[in-house]
Amino acid sequence: MAKSNLNVVMQGASGKIGKTLVFRQSKTGETNIANRAMPRTGAATTKEVAVREKFLNATYTAKRLQHDPVHGPQYLVKATKGKSAYLMAMGDCLNPPKIKGIFLEGYTGAIGSEITVRAMLLLRKRA
Repeated sequence: MAKSNLNVVMQGASGKIGKTLVFRQSKTGETNIANRAMPRTGAATTKEVAVREKFLNATYTAKRLQHDPVHGPQYLVKATKGKSAYLMAMGDCLNPPKIKGIFLEGYTGAIGSEITVRAMLLLRKRA
């Protein structure tokens, strides 16, 4: 995706030009230029349905987390330039930590006894 900064002709442009280019405005005021998405034909594959379901679940969870009185302020603090608290929550929902170990040494079954969990967040590199 191309970005247009300080271009008098394209500044503030949005919409389609022909059948190829799409202009969008980001929250930071940048004009983004991209190829138009082509409509997909045919039935969705099993993998596509699974991805859609994952995103749907992440969307509901992120909206709930964003407005939660405990987690909402944490996501507001975590939000960086160009990313909202909602997007940060979506990222957490789509990339959950991987459980590396569960330790039951301190667990007795009584209320207040501890279970220790070792978890790691594995980040994928973007191409």
